[in-house]
Amino acid sequence: MSPQPTGIVYDAFLSYSRTADGRLAPALQSGLQNFSRPWWRRRALAVFRDDTSLAANPGLWTSITAAMDRSRYLILLASPRAAASSWVDKEIRRWCATKPAGTILPVVTEGTWEWDEEASGFDAASTAVPPALREVFAEEPRFVDLRWARSAEELDLRHSRFRAAVADLAAPLHGVSKDDLEGEDVRRHRATRRTVATTVVVLVLLTVAAVVGAWFADRNAGRALARQLIAQSALDLDGATDRGTLLAVEAAGIDPELAESSVVAAVQRNADLLQTLYGTGDVVLATAMSPDGRLFAAAEQSGLVRVYDTSSRVQVGEPLRTTVFPRDVAFSPDGTILAAAATGTIHLWDVATRTPLGEPIADDDTGGGLGGTQSHGITFAADGRVLVAYGGANTIRVYDVATRTTVAAPVRVGTTEVRAVAVNRRLVVAAGSDDGTISVIHPDAGRDPVVLTGHTDGITSLTFVAGTQFLFSASDDGTLRLWDVEDGSPVGEPFIGHDGPVTSIAVGPDGLVVASAGRDRTIRLWDVGTREVLGMPLSGHTNWVSDVAFAPDGTLVSGSWDGTVRVWDTADRGKPLVHDQSLRDLAYRPDGSVLAVAGTGGELRLWDLATRTRARALAGHTGTVKAVSFSPDGGSLASGGEDHVIRLWNVADGSPAGELAGHPGEVEAVAFAPGGESLVTADDVGHLRVWDVARRSLERELTMSVPGPITGLAFSRDAKLAIAGPFPFVMDDLGAEPSGSGRSHWPTRSPVSR
Repeated sequence: MSPQPTGIVYDAFLSYSRTADGRLAPALQSGLQNFSRPWWRRRALAVFRDDTSLAANPGLWTSITAAMDRSRYLILLASPRAAASSWVDKEIRRWCATKPAGTILPVVTEGTWEWDEEASGFDAASTAVPPALREVFAEEPRFVDLRWARSAEELDLRHSRFRAAVADLAAPLHGVSKDDLEGEDVRRHRATRRTVATTVVVLVLLTVAAVVGAWFADRNAGRALARQLIAQSALDLDGATDRGTLLAVEAAGIDPELAESSVVAAVQRNADLLQTLYGTGDVVLATAMSPDGRLFAAAEQSGLVRVYDTSSRVQVGEPLRTTVFPRDVAFSPDGTILAAAATGTIHLWDVATRTPLGEPIADDDTGGGLGGTQSHGITFAADGRVLVAYGGANTIRVYDVATRTTVAAPVRVGTTEVRAVAVNRRLVVAAGSDDGTISVIHPDAGRDPVVLTGHTDGITSLTFVAGTQFLFSASDDGTLRLWDVEDGSPVGEPFIGHDGPVTSIAVGPDGLVVASAGRDRTIRLWDVGTREVLGMPLSGHTNWVSDVAFAPDGTLVSGSWDGTVRVWDTADRGKPLVHDQSLRDLAYRPDGSVLAVAGTGGELRLWDLATRTRARALAGHTGTVKAVSFSPDGGSLASGGEDHVIRLWNVADGSPAGELAGHPGEVEAVAFAPGGESLVTADDVGHLRVWDVARRSLERELTMSVPGPITGLAFSRDAKLAIAGPFPFVMDDLGAEPSGSGRSHWPTRSPVSR
């Protein structure tokens, strides 16, 4: 055995399979670092985990071995997928070559872990034991059992059972007994509570003093806060779109003028999002769309499968229940059956009655001699009579849906775990493995499987283009590829764009668009012909996007580890419209064919949304254009801005159609009444005016008794006018006196003669 290295940096090194324990490993790392941690220290233990401890570098294995050499203990998260992982095996062999077996702390997360006393070694049926570990221990090692821990609630130090498991591991790392460690943790917890209580009292007193001082020192602190919210909103819009939008709206409530462009940007980023659906907030692992597009299913980590109505986005009935960790869901081709692959079982339900179709299929294949091969995914064959299950020990199994029994013996594919399978109408089966290869099995008797190579990391998703021999693949290497499975050749270059592993792909109903989801929290739509991304990535999920599925009308559904399902409108996407000025206002023509953009350059720009090209620029204003509105029939356009003037335009040819002058302040908002005969305008000093559009004349003027900017106007379908300003108002009738609440009252003044 080689001598121990000097310069120990880490108390423990975590070795695990990302596909099996990508959620458990971070929770365990966090638990060890925070258990019995003194409040003044950043962490109680230094635990190495690749995702958090490694920087980008060209020598991955060199970096990993360096970290192992500087670690005191190896914590192995043992599972069938870890046992099949070449990386985990290499790490164990490296560790055993330099350090004693007593420094290995096993944690079993899935599968079986059995010791044979007579043979003084692991039982051959132990599916969670990596090959490199089978001959290491002279006697049975004690292990921590975390096979029960799956949900976010269970992977929390506040959960007593998880806390006890963390204490089991932390005790040898701290060099004390578990009882002593837990006693010290209780003592520190009580001391911390006393310290926190004292600190809170002091902070409250200091905060009160600071707030009072700030009030007298700077009455404009609100503007500073608005700027902070706007800055954070701009950062969040690239990922956490929901939070970015809320921050922009909050900033607008403090300072509408400062936040105007931020709100516009937030609205643009949410243009494709139709709705966000929240279940229990649990991780969404898989989604599936019914063939007719009426329903979609979302499987949550806790074992619940929720079914939603696509039109209303309302959950249909109570959730369906499986065992924990459902890895995949699928509808049969005729939409009558819903299947879910969970831990050790496959569940089938009648979609119409929402009742189980018999007992769940026992999906562990213990009788087939392969052992521990529970499925990671499922897919129906084209006729719906058989169900193909895949995963585990690089196996594919075929079940008869009616009898829920295996059609034939399990088939092994390749040398590593199968992570994705697709079947086309000719019953060609494509199986993607953890080593980046794809095995294509043809139904023709005597034809050897074709192996597709090109991806440099594990395959995560496969899907055929409907009715063709063309196959899309996605990989942990961050790319998508298109293949011709008849001759085994790649079609064109890879699709490159995601910043990290691609987790799921789906082909649009016309076969011309493919959607991809990734760990970078985005969804991208690709033009199959040009391999270019269509428009901006769909962003808003705050964690990995785990699955995507198309409806027949092109609507896209996505599920995520952030606990939400999102519904997206993917129609008419193309390259983004590039506006080289700061945006101040946007308006759509009622038929959706034209977008009017107001900005700082003094021009109004009209965009043809069918071709995504700029149709024309309307010049006439002498300063920033702040507001724009289409007439109900789409034939006219009104705009206003810094020059205090409202201009009318003919949309058909862009020609001027008149102007309305006389506002004391800069025009902040314009809105046509539902009939189109009246135009309402507002300025930054509180003036509201109603104009006769046909006569180009002022009908009446309303002025706020408390001056301030009116930043928004909007009509409801029943002709009520909503007015945004220092105090919100709703006017039931343009000819009536406006009414508000409290001190907000608007006296009527006579129109100014012209």
